Amino acid sequence: MRRETIVRTEQTTRRSAIGWAILAGALMAVGVLTLWYVVDQRAHEHAGSSIDHAVHMNTLLIRQDADNRLLALGRLALRSVTDSHLSQADWDADAKQYLADMPGFETVQWITPALATRWAVGTGVTAEASGNDIATIPAVRAAIKSAQVDSSPLFSDIFGIDDPGGPRVAVIAPVFHHGEYEGVIAGVIEPGYWLESVIGELQNNDHHIEILLEGFPIYRFDAPGDTLDARETIRHPFASNGLGWEMRVTPTTSFLSAGHADASSLVLVVGMLLSGLTAAAVYFGFAARDRSHQYHDVALQLATLFRNLPGMAYRRNEDSTAPMAFVSEGCQALSGYPREVFAEGDKDWLDLVHSDDRERVTAIVQSAVSAGEAFEIKYRITDSDGKVRWMWERGRVVQSEANNDVHIEGFVTDIT
Repeated sequence: MRRETIVRTEQTTRRSAIGWAILAGALMAVGVLTLWYVVDQRAHEHAGSSIDHAVHMNTLLIRQDADNRLLALGRLALRSVTDSHLSQADWDADAKQYLADMPGFETVQWITPALATRWAVGTGVTAEASGNDIATIPAVRAAIKSAQVDSSPLFSDIFGIDDPGGPRVAVIAPVFHHGEYEGVIAGVIEPGYWLESVIGELQNNDHHIEILLEGFPIYRFDAPGDTLDARETIRHPFASNGLGWEMRVTPTTSFLSAGHADASSLVLVVGMLLSGLTAAAVYFGFAARDRSHQYHDVALQLATLFRNLPGMAYRRNEDSTAPMAFVSEGCQALSGYPREVFAEGDKDWLDLVHSDDRERVTAIVQSAVSAGEAFEIKYRITDSDGKVRWMWERGRVVQSEANNDVHIEGFVTDIT
């Protein structure tokens, strides 16, 4: 009887020990799995941030280059009538220079009010480009009519969808002389070649990029040695100058697997944490160093981008009296003042606006902020040397998803 009691006691103790062991193992497994889930989510967030960065940079460059083409073609149209001695040879030289400065154009033509081609210059990208009468294209004719009514440069709808060379789009700038309509300066763009010249060099091997214009594919960048997984594709629609765009960004499998490798490494570190905190400290030290290098590379890319922009990019709080949250180095070329005076609040950009324009500028910006819309405005500033310059500014209201703060992001360039 006593022997049976001892046996039952040993069995109970063994079962209790096994139970505690299972419970401890289960708690450890839950803790490790919880940490793995958190780190895995961080890896996905990192991939999402990288995609957001690629989308933002490419969108900014496309919009800015499109605006630059409108401005430049408008100046060509103005030059075409203000020079009373302008010959066809002079106009051809100006048009060829425009084509050289703005890659992607196939032809630039001066079309008369009767919709006849007066003068034309082509790039040779399409053999017949300079000889085609583009005013016969319905989309171009509609854009010419709109440009005459609006008295400002604009983009046409796409056309040539079924052509072997793919879709095209035209830039139309009306020509007025002493109030009289003299026709338009029209340029035809091959969108794929255009985007290759604008954003082609910025792409890296972390993402696949595809861009659609009005639903038609016009540009594609595929990272070498990688198979595209459409399930990971992020679609970003946006509008620019009346045209509908869509950017599709897909992270490469190597980029995603690198993030998951970090997650797995952290799981192993947590497991080794019971053996010693030193291994965990070394891991987090290396992780911090690698992350610092990544942030440094991103900062260099952004710095290079903003240095190459022909003007000043900025980000500021909706309160116009607060210092700018960000201002690019282009502010010094525009105003003569270094970026520090605006970033530190020693001077506000509105202080430079000409007194005759300041009230109008403030009203337009405040109206756009209240409506949550974009704004576009031309005004004068007085630079550090006391010279008056004409500026063109485009901005929009941006609301932070993190804390619902409202900011204004925009770009300013000299159109003197």
